[in-house]
Amino acid sequence: MSRVSRKPLGAQIADVIRNEILLGKLKPGAQLRQDEICEAFGTSRMPARDALKQLTLEGFVGETSSGRSYVASFSGSDLHDIYDIEGALHGLATKHATERHEPGELDDLRRIHAEMSAIDGKDEAALARLPELNYEFHRMVNRMARSSRLRASLRTLSLNIPRDYIIEIPGYAARANAEHGAILEAMGAGEAGLAGSLMTRHISDAADDLVAFLASRGVDLG
Repeated sequence: MSRVSRKPLGAQIADVIRNEILLGKLKPGAQLRQDEICEAFGTSRMPARDALKQLTLEGFVGETSSGRSYVASFSGSDLHDIYDIEGALHGLATKHATERHEPGELDDLRRIHAEMSAIDGKDEAALARLPELNYEFHRMVNRMARSSRLRASLRTLSLNIPRDYIIEIPGYAARANAEHGAILEAMGAGEAGLAGSLMTRHISDAADDLVAFLASRGVDLG
């Protein structure tokens, strides 16, 4: 597990553990002990307890009758449901963004896309920037939608999709860049419906890659 330094600490610890669960680094049934979490993150028991409580409410962590925490099991269909819901909302946001964007915003989005596309997969330092750039691309589209309710829903659901996905899944970065390009082209042409459907497919299809990736890591998806 990696250390985190941003606040609130419990939520940041939950983010890291959730990410490791979704990428198969922590497998279903694995014990999650507060003392080990405290040691891994260099923190007291309170943030560790808060993180486990949050993950239990989200369904990523289960609890035995004796109060011990463990990674809960999940199925391939669970992942497809998560990505289908996320995809539908991102698609709606992209449709709105195409209709409601302000001057200069599409150019800003194109700059992010160009920066992502220019990253050499052999340059580890540059490659490490892809998750943040990818996050910024989607966050900007969502902001361009001019819908606070939609952004709030997406903010909550996005926790279920690991940010490191774009560099952890073999071959996904190149495909993501190509799909971002097609979405941008549709947005630039003012084709709101097409842009939205391309974004929906971009998100929902990623579930297939994640299911295959987790299976390759020996995660039992039921």
